[in-house]
Amino acid sequence: MKLARLALQRQCIFLSLSYHNEGKEPALQLEIGLFDSDKNLLQGRRDPVLMIGDKIVWRPNLHQPDGNYFVVCQYKKALSESQSEIWYQSWLPFRLSEAAKIGEVYVATEHIIFKNNIKPKEKLTIF
Repeated sequence: MKLARLALQRQCIFLSLSYHNEGKEPALQLEIGLFDSDKNLLQGRRDPVLMIGDKIVWRPNLHQPDGNYFVVCQYKKALSESQSEIWYQSWLPFRLSEAAKIGEVYVATEHIIFKNNIKPKEKLTIF
């Protein structure tokens, strides 16, 4: 996951995020959410499947240029009927702050956090 572009127009920030499936199997029930620092959902997106080698682009927007945020991507793997449902998550925390120059915003990302083997009752509610 990488932040690709940022634009500021009338106090609205448009993010451009790219997601690639570089794994060995499809990602099912892909859910992506943009959260504030209190983990309140601001925007979300759902795709039924992201096939191996496929890429999607998501462009959420923010109306507050300053603050701490998280982008969370969660999905489950294709399993046989005998296996229980397990989810996977990646978290990208970042901070936005207005720059001295009007129309510019600083983006400070932290390290991506990967969480594996999330049980269905422990996953985030995006939808």
